[in-house]
Amino acid sequence: MPLQFEHIEYGWLLIPVLVLTWLLWYAWEKRKAAIRKSMANPSRLLSTLLVGYNPADAKRKLAFFSIATLGLVLAIMNPRIVSENANVPMQGIQVMIAMDMSNSMLATDIAPNRMERARNFGIKLANALGGNKVGLLAFAGEARLQMPPTTDISAIVQGLQTLSPESVPLQGTNVEAALDEANRTMSGNVTSYKAMVLVTDGEELEGAAIEKAKAYADEGMVLYVVGAGTEEGSLLTNPETGQPVLDDNNQPVTSRLNPALLQELATVTGGSFLMLDDVNSAVEATANTLFNLSKIAVPNPSLVNYYSFSPWILLIVFLLLTLEVWKNAILSFTHNRKLQKASLVAVICLGAVSGLQAQNVKKSLNEGTEAYKNGDWKTALAAFDRVLMDEPGNVQAKFYRGLTLFKDGKLEKAASDFGEMAASGVDAEKQAAGYNNAGIAYAQNNKLAEAISALKQALKANPSDAEIRQNLQKALMEQKKQNPPDEKDGKKPPPPMKEDDANKKLQSLMDEEKRTREKMKPKPGAGGEGKRW
Repeated sequence: MPLQFEHIEYGWLLIPVLVLTWLLWYAWEKRKAAIRKSMANPSRLLSTLLVGYNPADAKRKLAFFSIATLGLVLAIMNPRIVSENANVPMQGIQVMIAMDMSNSMLATDIAPNRMERARNFGIKLANALGGNKVGLLAFAGEARLQMPPTTDISAIVQGLQTLSPESVPLQGTNVEAALDEANRTMSGNVTSYKAMVLVTDGEELEGAAIEKAKAYADEGMVLYVVGAGTEEGSLLTNPETGQPVLDDNNQPVTSRLNPALLQELATVTGGSFLMLDDVNSAVEATANTLFNLSKIAVPNPSLVNYYSFSPWILLIVFLLLTLEVWKNAILSFTHNRKLQKASLVAVICLGAVSGLQAQNVKKSLNEGTEAYKNGDWKTALAAFDRVLMDEPGNVQAKFYRGLTLFKDGKLEKAASDFGEMAASGVDAEKQAAGYNNAGIAYAQNNKLAEAISALKQALKANPSDAEIRQNLQKALMEQKKQNPPDEKDGKKPPPPMKEDDANKKLQSLMDEEKRTREKMKPKPGAGGEGKRW
């Protein structure tokens, strides 16, 4: 794994801090030399003042403090590597949404116009694919990548909201360029397939789109085409002037959908074609088709763990400074060499014990993750338990212990471990990951109330995580399915009335109605016609 720095921006501190350390040390040494020189006339006084002075000690101190200063700056930069097994991937799909931004998409044969209907479809599809990797490109006479495949669905939605014909200045309907750009962007990320959702009216396709689609189908690209518009079409108008667009013969231009061509384009790749009549139905059909594709390992950024070298660096700095301070204190207050040696030995032993414990923790973590990888749940649990005995607050061990319990079917204990990890004061991303996994474990154990509570806490910690939001929605839907309300107010319906009771109730109502009519009749001799009811 390559070494990286979490805060590389602090690297510039290395030069000025080290330079300042050396300058201060040099000034101090010059100062001491001047003092010695001014007092050097009486030879006995000089020899008395220099008792215990060793020039080598000065060089050693300079080296100690230089290393300590360097170590502190490196610790601030936090050198780290991604743990080999820390980034737990989630199974997902990878899709590129390609939106036609040609002027013909402004036609109004579907309300409010083709482009707005397509934009609405794209936004809803992106949200439906939350937790997977989605990319976005816009095309007309050329193709422009707006967003490479990412799990950040909010960024995709924002990109869709800002698309317009001005996003691609060169006009036309160059599907071939869109295929090239999608294939180039996804080729390095997916080896099994490349799914592309093409939203277009398919009018006057430029380039060899069918031939290019066939070629990319051999490389694993599957094309799902969504037709925006109708075969009857509508007149095109200039968006700036509102006047009809005229062809070379000064006749109004009518833009029509070409479903036959779009159907062929999808079929040659093994994909499918559908009309964008109802947005919700089109989104559901497309999402269901995409979810049936073979899943790939999609990195989940909320679960990436790093092995940081900062604690080791700080330990070395601490030992260096402690050794120097203790040595000076011992030399200042006592000449007992035995005590001095014992203190130095104690510090060295303390550092050795700490280092040994850290090595044991690292060894147990490696053993546990390897056992987890091989499906040996018993060995993995034993290894993670040893880590937590030495370091009860080890987040990585707690997290993997929860994963192991989950895989072993011990859902209650897994949820408890994830919840403890999330509540242990970790950063927001790890907290969200812990509560999310706890919610999944509770849901698997059919404890939907606990699952919903945990997932709400996860969403509170990381509101932008589409996977958490999707899990929460599933849990809420499952709870509603298991406990459907009998009426709108949630009350149980009354038991059915018996036949005799129903007849008596009906007769009573009829008698009451008859009495009401008698009361409403006008009395004889009353003046005026009055109001007839």
